[in-house]
Amino acid sequence: MPLTGHDELLDTEYETELIGGPPAQAIADVARVRDADEIIVGARGLGRVRALLGSVSHELLHIADRPVLVIPASAVESAPHACPR
Repeated sequence: MPLTGHDELLDTEYETELIGGPPAQAIADVARVRDADEIIVGARGLGRVRALLGSVSHELLHIADRPVLVIPASAVESAPHACPR
């Protein structure tokens, strides 16, 4: 059963659900089942091969059947209203 919540800072409602399998495929499958308009995912940008994108976000760009927006960690960290971690 998904956990639901509300982030007052972002004024966003969300659901949390634990799904097994490879991360990129699980995200793409959930987006398809829920008929999402797009997938928004963060990227840590670790590693030399994927200097800008993480492996999950990189794979999502290749397998998703809908638009994928990748937000690099540096964009969030440099935002003036970024939330502390």
